[in-house]
Amino acid sequence: DNDLLAVADASDNNGSIGIYLVDLNNGINSHVTFRAERMESGTYSVAFGADGAIWITSTIQGSGGLWPLRKYLPASKRTIAITTRISQNTMLAASADREFIAYAEANSSAGDYGRFRCRATQLQPPLQANAFLYEIGISRDGTQLAVPTGNGVLLSGSAVQKIDEKETLGVAYHPQRDFIFLARAGISTIAVYETTTYTMVKELDFGDKFGWVGNHAFKQGRLRLSSDGKFIFCTVQGGVRCPETGL
Repeated sequence: DNDLLAVADASDNNGSIGIYLVDLNNGINSHVTFRAERMESGTYSVAFGADGAIWITSTIQGSGGLWPLRKYLPASKRTIAITTRISQNTMLAASADREFIAYAEANSSAGDYGRFRCRATQLQPPLQANAFLYEIGISRDGTQLAVPTGNGVLLSGSAVQKIDEKETLGVAYHPQRDFIFLARAGISTIAVYETTTYTMVKELDFGDKFGWVGNHAFKQGRLRLSSDGKFIFCTVQGGVRCPETGL
C-alpha cells in the first residue's frame, strides 16, 4: 500500500534474527525478530507479496546447508517457515503485481532459481543455471524470469532462451510494459530490450562505467523501477541515480 518499508538486517542478537519495518507516514521503525537456526547470522533479502506478507531469506556464518524460507504477516504479526528450504543469501524479487516471487540461490554452483506464488506453502522443483547466481528479474505478470550469469542472461518463459550480455550486474523488468533493463560491467550504459524478440531498443547513459562486482549482490548496477515505469533507480559509486526511462 506504499505505507510500509521492509528492510533486511544482516546482524543477529542473542540467537534472534529479523527485519526492520518502517512506517513511511511517520518514519517510525520497528524490529521484527524470530529465533535463528544454528549458523544463521541475519536476514538477506525481502519481498512483499500481493497478500501483504513479507518473504524473507537469511545469511549465515560459514557456508553450505539449506535454510528456512520465511514469511512474516504484518497484520497478525506471525512468522511462518515454509516446507522447502533454500541456500543462504538467496535473492528475492516480486513481480509488479506481486502475485509471484522470484528467487535465485547464491550459494550453490547448481544455480537453482525459480518462482512461486505469494501464497505458496512449498516450492516446486527449481530450474538450474549451472552457475553461481546473485541476481534475478521477473516480469510484471510473473511469466518470465531473467538470470544473469558469466556467459549471458538466461531467460525462462520466453521463446528466446538467452541474452548475449556478459558480466551483467543487474536486471529488472518494466512494471507496465514489455521491456527489460540490464546494467553491465565495463560500460556506462543500461541496455533496454523489448521482451518479445529480445532486441535492444535503447541505452540509458549513467556517465560512469560500472565496475565488475565479482558475482556479489547489492553492489553497483542494482536496478529497480518506479511502479509507473517512469524512473529507473540504479546503485552507483556513492549512491543511487534515478533518471527517467523515457518509456
